[in-house]
Amino acid sequence: MNGSVSPPLAPKLALIPAHADPLAWAAETLAQAYRSQLPDLSSLTLLLPAAAQISRLRRQLTQHCGALLGPRITTLSGFAAQTKNTSTLSALDCKLILAEALRAYPGAFPGQDPATVAEALFGLFEELSANTPDLAEDEARFLARIERGYGAKLAQASAEAKNIHVLWAAYLRDTAGRSPAVAYTRQLQEALSTLKPNERVVLIGFDDFSASEKTLLRDALSGEQVCVWLQGPLTGRGRASVAQVAKDLGGDAVSVDLGDDDCARAFDDSGTPLLQRISSTSSTRIQLAAATQAEHEARMVDLAVRRTLLERPCDITVVTQDRALARRLRALLERAGIPLRDEAGWALSTSSAAASLGHWLDCCDRDFPFRALLDLLKSGFYDSAAPEAIDQLELAIYAGKISGGIERLRKHADVPKELLSPLDSAARLLPPVHGPARNGADWSQMLIQSLQALPLWRTWQSDAAGAVLIRQLEELHAVLQRQKPRLSWNEFRSILERALESASFIPNPIDSPVRLLTPEQAQGLRCDVLIFAGASAAQFPGKPSAQPVFNHSVRAELGLPHWIAKLEQQLGRFRSLIHAAPQVLITYAADQEDESAEVCPWAEALQVTGLASVDTALPLLAASKAIEVSTPTTLPTPHTAPRPALPLSLLTKSLSASAHQTLIDCPYKFFASSGLGLKKAREPDEPVSRRDFGERVHNILQAFHQQRPGMPAAFSGKITADRRDEIEHALRVITYAVLADDLRNRALAQVWLVEINTLIPELANWMIVRSAQWPKVESEADKHLKLDAELTMKGRIDRLENNDNGVHTAYSVVDYKTGAFPKKEDVLNGESVQTTHYALLTEPCASVEYLVLERDKNSPKPIEGEDLSIASAGVLDRLQDVFAALRKAAPLPAHGDALTCSRCDFRGLCRVDTWAEERA
Repeated sequence: MNGSVSPPLAPKLALIPAHADPLAWAAETLAQAYRSQLPDLSSLTLLLPAAAQISRLRRQLTQHCGALLGPRITTLSGFAAQTKNTSTLSALDCKLILAEALRAYPGAFPGQDPATVAEALFGLFEELSANTPDLAEDEARFLARIERGYGAKLAQASAEAKNIHVLWAAYLRDTAGRSPAVAYTRQLQEALSTLKPNERVVLIGFDDFSASEKTLLRDALSGEQVCVWLQGPLTGRGRASVAQVAKDLGGDAVSVDLGDDDCARAFDDSGTPLLQRISSTSSTRIQLAAATQAEHEARMVDLAVRRTLLERPCDITVVTQDRALARRLRALLERAGIPLRDEAGWALSTSSAAASLGHWLDCCDRDFPFRALLDLLKSGFYDSAAPEAIDQLELAIYAGKISGGIERLRKHADVPKELLSPLDSAARLLPPVHGPARNGADWSQMLIQSLQALPLWRTWQSDAAGAVLIRQLEELHAVLQRQKPRLSWNEFRSILERALESASFIPNPIDSPVRLLTPEQAQGLRCDVLIFAGASAAQFPGKPSAQPVFNHSVRAELGLPHWIAKLEQQLGRFRSLIHAAPQVLITYAADQEDESAEVCPWAEALQVTGLASVDTALPLLAASKAIEVSTPTTLPTPHTAPRPALPLSLLTKSLSASAHQTLIDCPYKFFASSGLGLKKAREPDEPVSRRDFGERVHNILQAFHQQRPGMPAAFSGKITADRRDEIEHALRVITYAVLADDLRNRALAQVWLVEINTLIPELANWMIVRSAQWPKVESEADKHLKLDAELTMKGRIDRLENNDNGVHTAYSVVDYKTGAFPKKEDVLNGESVQTTHYALLTEPCASVEYLVLERDKNSPKPIEGEDLSIASAGVLDRLQDVFAALRKAAPLPAHGDALTCSRCDFRGLCRVDTWAEERA
């Protein structure tokens, strides 16, 4: 049977209407043509635009023909790839060749990174090679087309255009016919020209080809072995794209009559008035649902899927080009126990396997910065590290404030050395990353060896993305061996990262009624329910993309894909897609939260003409908590504001001013910090803040008044007006000493230095005025006041002034502020207790005040006399009452005050976000 003559196929060139099922029609047509040869279809090759519909076409054939031998079903590129005579360079090979050419001619694109330019030129040259290869040998025609595209004579752009043409010709010469586009064209030509006499090839459902593909198919259509059955709109808007393809293939296309398109009037361009095209009742087959923002849209799609599956078992396909939406939808469905059959694939760079590689590269690049090290060990791919050892390492890093460095880690007594040894050994397999450039293959080989010395390589092998990552690293090494570029570590890493961004992986196949496709993969789709998500006007059709070299008008003149053609093609595919299921939901969301959602104009045309209705219930329901996934277990108790009591054994016996303030701001915060002793660990590499500046200012003023180790001599003698220059000089000398380390290690210290030096004259003047009234000064004064046997108040006062004259003694408390300070009314009413706390420690206290150490800010007036006495007494009475209650197990409730919570380290512990809204 395999040697029998295949029957003639007709039509050779057909146009299947957009609303029809191209695979069903093709299967029926083929069944009739091959009826006498069934079940042997081994001489038949069927080609589809995308592999996603291969299994459905095979099912259609089985329904019409029963069990079959053959046919072969693949894509056009898969069909071309069956020929092995033409070797093909990878995209990375070509980009490296281009980059080397650009390095050899730096004047072509002066001031630009060769690798970045090569990335852009590779895409352009591939498109030119696939669509207008003849222009490579005719610079004059190439430049003339560019001039027509710009609509003016080339001036400054002429040199760049000539450079591009020269580089293109050189690219074709250097790749010797093995660049992907040229090699593919040759492979396709060979595959079509070497068909056996009884073989037939049918292309089904296509709506677009490159110019080279059109040329080869047009020639093949002159014989009897190839058929092209296109699909697209036959009338109305969106028909131009597929009509042009048919014309380019020969023009004698047969329009297949498969009934009327019930959505055609939405896209009518015959001049029929809109009012005559509007239906009196809206169809419910197609529904539109608007979301307020991206998360809301994901929840709408999630709800629509779950609700449909609860109603009946069916085949649901979600079509979207929004990968962020797809990722969120996948998470929501998995939470509901519904796996998502993802056939769209993900960028390899977004995988956890690639992230673990990135952590290792960071460790090698920057000598084991603590975050990269911990992320690597916790990645799930470093399975040889015991969780207890990782916890011990993390505690040691935070306790020792070790921001990185393998030697610093090794010297710390609490760091588990068994974790460091294999990491250090693996890192030593790489040469110094900041050394000279070397052969790129050396970098890749040594990187692979370092990864193989760690658990990463082994654990990646059992991970879908990890296996692809290994292949990418091995392919990168092979390319670098072939091309032999000299690369610095940063250049090598940039090439590696670009390779991971361009590579993709598809999760392991799973059995699920819910499928995820891109619009391109959905050509020829049929399912029970279609959800077209991400259909906002901004995303579909979107806006013209910025082109790195030529604009869209120039691209059109050069015969390259351009925006107008893409727009027409997208409309044609949209018109096919809305017929993919008897039930269609189109969802869209606003791009910004403060904007209204704007639907794709083609979907809006369906609504305006009554061919689609608006689903107002779905958005409301999706925003409701009633749709949250629930289990048949007992519902959890709703969260309320915590009100724990502190065991007497944990109640502090020594109360600082800051702990006192915490008790007033939020009793629960006091429970967590003073009672339980919890404290947020500061990141070892935490960026400097205004608090750090304040600490430096405090240190300067303390060193001015009293000698500190390692600091210049403190100022001695009286502070008087005639010693102003001495005072200012001493302050400046001490400032440089305090900031010395900062000035060596951080640029921000220069800003601090300028700010402090600007303050010094005003500060000196303030000191001179103060010394007349308060001649004795104690800096960072530690004071205590025993209230009873169980409680002592304590505090460290920035500046304690004394006017002891031998008869009467009084104190004045000054607190330095480099940031915000409390209002006077907050101090008087007991909301702010720091200064009154200090006043109680320094009886008799005549005044308390803040000295604001910021430019262009005035210090508030002091609080003194009766105001201070009343406020201090009130604070003391309340404190004694509160501690008496706490000793009797009084609760310490969380207040939920917005300002306090915004700067609290324990909001995750009290879970304010789960109960504050309910309480409001």
